[in-house]
Amino acid sequence: MAEVAAAAIISAVGLTGTAATVGTIVVSAGISVGLGLAAQAFLDQPQQTYKPQSKARSAVTDDGRKVTSQQPIPMRRMIVGQALVSGPLFFLEVKNPFLYMGIILGDGPIDGVLYAQFNGKAIYFSDSGAAFTAPFRDGPSVYLHASFRNGDPDQEMDPLLASGFPGLPSTFRQRGVATAVFRCYWGVNRDHHEALWGSTGINPLCLVRGAKVYDPRNPNQSLSQPSTWAWSDNAALIQSHWLTQRWQYPVAEGEVDWGSVRTAADICDEAVGTASGVEKRYAAGGVISADDSHFEVARQLLTANAGRMYFRQGKMALESGAPKTSVFTVTDRDIVSGVSHRHSSPVTQAVNRVRTLFTATDREWEKANGPIVQNTDYQSEDGRVNEQTIDLPFTNSASATQRIAKRYLETQRAGRELQMTLAPRAQFLEAGDLITVSSLAIPYINGTYDLLSVVHSDAGIEVRLVEYSPLIDEWNPATDDLPFTISPASL
Repeated sequence: MAEVAAAAIISAVGLTGTAATVGTIVVSAGISVGLGLAAQAFLDQPQQTYKPQSKARSAVTDDGRKVTSQQPIPMRRMIVGQALVSGPLFFLEVKNPFLYMGIILGDGPIDGVLYAQFNGKAIYFSDSGAAFTAPFRDGPSVYLHASFRNGDPDQEMDPLLASGFPGLPSTFRQRGVATAVFRCYWGVNRDHHEALWGSTGINPLCLVRGAKVYDPRNPNQSLSQPSTWAWSDNAALIQSHWLTQRWQYPVAEGEVDWGSVRTAADICDEAVGTASGVEKRYAAGGVISADDSHFEVARQLLTANAGRMYFRQGKMALESGAPKTSVFTVTDRDIVSGVSHRHSSPVTQAVNRVRTLFTATDREWEKANGPIVQNTDYQSEDGRVNEQTIDLPFTNSASATQRIAKRYLETQRAGRELQMTLAPRAQFLEAGDLITVSSLAIPYINGTYDLLSVVHSDAGIEVRLVEYSPLIDEWNPATDDLPFTISPASL
């Protein structure tokens, strides 16, 4: 094939310069000595060059996660649940009549790649890596091959690169890093090239089933043996995985209340009715970058299951939002201090309309304006519309988005708070418990409350409570799960 074709296919990827110039930025088979910095980062060496940096940023909102890019030192990232991603290049080379592209998907091991996407079309591959789908297969002719590696700690060199570039060093294996490699045929002429790849450039995407996570409910899994873990999109399991496996300041596995994880995971897996059938109560999927703020990641992960994190007896505990029952009734004999009482939520907190942002799977997994949940009775009562927007970046179901938004609306309106000290009879209470207050002396504080914090002191059991309304978890799919379609203007 003429050299002009090779130059054109590089331009189609959206890069500039010659293949030799590209090779100084990403690994090029044309360099046999003195590999560049990006190459060094992916040889069999400790990964201190492939590391997080301190930078506060919103999780999973980085547009770069779906763009094939050049990065001298790629930022590590964790794919959880399912997500559609591209990534930084670790290999780019023209070998007429093909272009070879190697893309970093994220930290391994992952469960696998379901399909690749080119020009908005899902492409499936045979076991040998040959594309099944037109226009990349035309009878016996195949114009696209792919290979995917899950990022196992002992993975071998990518087979497409090993066969196409025998001069690559034997240590070029990207162990612990999940990758996708594509061998793209240029085409017999420019018209054929545009029929295959379009005119806007080659930007492959992969629908990835991400990290394998530990499930304490599964007797066949061991916390100390990651090889026994399995993929899941259970929001609570993903939260505990991120807590214990994140790159900086992970929570020690012994500092997690795994009993609470079991309970929270069971809630996530509960079947909930929708207008069209049933789905799991809560699922999560997205991408976490090593330079995301820990606090922001924790907050956004918890939006996926309307969850909370608590410290219980020195351990981190998780909770998924779901109906509760009261475990203790506080009477006058239990109250051993004055009571601090907030009668109702502030006007600005009394929400009556909730707008949402979520990840729309039918719009290439892009963030989109989601369903609007509102209560017109509350709006009449308040005399105005009080609106808030919530961002649910790890939620990709419109039905789950509505359930979470309704729960948020009701939670914001249930605004009474109490602080008081209780007698030792209440010493078994823990954060997250639901309790009932029944006082004859001060009846206006009576009601059902969530226990936000518990502190044992010389004075007694100091507690902070926030009102719980049974409306929070009421859900009728026939009336609450409203039809939702994303319009082009919403994107």
